[in-house]
Amino acid sequence: QELLTGVCKEDMKRHGESKTAEYSTWRGMMDRWTPGTRNARHYGDRGIRVCERGAVYENFLADMGRRPPDKTSIDRLDPEKGYEPGNCRWATAKEQGETRRNNPWVTINGETKTLAQWADHIGQPKDVVKNRYLRGMRGEEILTGKREIKKWCPSGHLYDEQNTRYEKAGKRVLRKCIKCI
Repeated sequence: QELLTGVCKEDMKRHGESKTAEYSTWRGMMDRWTPGTRNARHYGDRGIRVCERGAVYENFLADMGRRPPDKTSIDRLDPEKGYEPGNCRWATAKEQGETRRNNPWVTINGETKTLAQWADHIGQPKDVVKNRYLRGMRGEEILTGKREIKKWCPSGHLYDEQNTRYEKAGKRVLRKCIKCI
């Protein structure tokens, strides 16, 4: 049997599904983790694998079902885990964007969401919330856009009239702790 990136040509003939969206998705999934392929560094080289059951197309189809018309492709709920039952779903591009490895997760009042989910939650554009995060805002600051005024210097001294000096730096006024200088 000649192998095509871990898939036997014989398998392609057996089920008659080789032209379906599900089969195309399954082949892509199999190709991602195969060493030497173009995406191996994002998948196989990181230890992302297809479980033994999912390596057989008929099992994949039984576990995942037919692709819904409103969903576009396969997604892993936990990007650090492999393609296995319980970690895969059919997802839209928006849903997939929420599980990207480089997507920051933010916990506010014990609730953890992505920046995009927080933006939807407060009815703000995603770029606004992302820019707040990139400017160093955290927690409630991300939601309100109002920075909390720091009461202590980085060394833990209270900013008060006795130990605080203000210096002009261009248009900004910087607060300095005299005890740290």
